[in-house]
Amino acid sequence: MDSKAIRLADRARVAQLAAEISRLQAELDPHQKRLDDYTYPVLSIPTEIVSEILIQCLPPYPECPPLKGPSSPMCLTQICRQWREIALTTPKLWRAIPLRLKAIRREEDIVPLWLQRSGIQPLSIQMESGDFEGAWLSAATLRALRECQNRWEHVNLALADSELGRIEGPMPLLRSLSLKMYNFARTERPVSTAVDFPRLRTFTVDRLIYVGDWAPWSQLACLTLQRVAPSQYLSHLQTAVNLVHLTILDCTETGLTHVHDPLPNTIELPHLETLVLVDSDEQATFPHSFRIFKLPSLRTVQLPAPWLGQWPVDEFTSFMTKCGCIGNLQKLVLAGKRTGWAMKEPEFRGSFPELPEITFCGIYDRRHEERFDLRRWPQLEGPFVRSNSEWWYRLRR
Repeated sequence: MDSKAIRLADRARVAQLAAEISRLQAELDPHQKRLDDYTYPVLSIPTEIVSEILIQCLPPYPECPPLKGPSSPMCLTQICRQWREIALTTPKLWRAIPLRLKAIRREEDIVPLWLQRSGIQPLSIQMESGDFEGAWLSAATLRALRECQNRWEHVNLALADSELGRIEGPMPLLRSLSLKMYNFARTERPVSTAVDFPRLRTFTVDRLIYVGDWAPWSQLACLTLQRVAPSQYLSHLQTAVNLVHLTILDCTETGLTHVHDPLPNTIELPHLETLVLVDSDEQATFPHSFRIFKLPSLRTVQLPAPWLGQWPVDEFTSFMTKCGCIGNLQKLVLAGKRTGWAMKEPEFRGSFPELPEITFCGIYDRRHEERFDLRRWPQLEGPFVRSNSEWWYRLRR
């Protein structure tokens, strides 16, 4: 076959194929149109519901998700294009910011991004102390956090004492504040008092000197003090008349120098229901500074067992009498070794038949801490606590 015939055959075949393509295209178009017009049910969910679904994928606020990884809001931006746009415009996804000190240098550029995406939402900022040495927050990260301090609601910070003085000004939304201080120079440096916490109800402090300058005592409902000398706070506790839960850890061990204020004769806390006193010194006796409490509403108390000495019944009876809680106390926890006790546990229990629950446990162990949710205690919603958000207070039950 010559070349002319071949070309004629090719043209005829091309015409046939073009006609076939036109026929198939006409057949394809309605099917394609139906597919294009179809909306997958998951993509037809209203934006508000999608936002709530994404929020429910994270830990309940104010608990913080990781900055990266499967449980992070960043992962929720990788589902699809439409849901990514919704995630990036849902401020509640970005309002709980963790600061992991071990990784802060690698992740600190993410913090300003989360702050921006959180819009005007109140913030939960939780710093994991862990290995603090060599893991300081950069000046840029601290500056970004301070610029948003008017939105701080639940804050847990581990700072050097020199950094604390830089935090000042009003914090109108702050409800819960936890401070762990690192005073490497062992100096007694006063901190700034130019702060305003009108809604603060839960305050936790570790190693802070001049704690009296910071705490708004009269409005607190929950207070935890660790490694703070009694002389630094006992004189101020007189004004903390609305306290409901008080925890003092390492009562007689501080390792710091202090300015001693005169101790009051009596400290009356009329609303206090839970008192937890923990002392790691197995040889310690009942300090005089904790014999001046008057606690008529006390229902639960934890004491170091060594404090009760050789005659625990007499010591505890004296404690209850001075506190004025006889008849109200419902639970007693004695922690630590009962070295030197002149009686066995059953004898001690039998001496207080009016106490519904007496528990003996070993050395205080943080692994047994439980979460305390203010919503479980409706009496805290009175004039001394106004909180409608979830928060926990670490308390040994």
